[in-house]
Amino acid sequence: MDAIVALLGLALVHLLAVASPGPSTVLVVQTAAVSRRGGLIA
Repeated sequence: MDAIVALLGLALVHLLAVASPGPSTVLVVQTAAVSRRGGLIA
């Protein structure tokens, strides 16, 4: 039973890490806010 709880906790942490935006997403959003063409290139 303890192993299942540990695996569920690990799965939750992994899901949060995957769902959070990384530096590349922030760069694209920031560049697209300035110009659409720059956002498409980024």
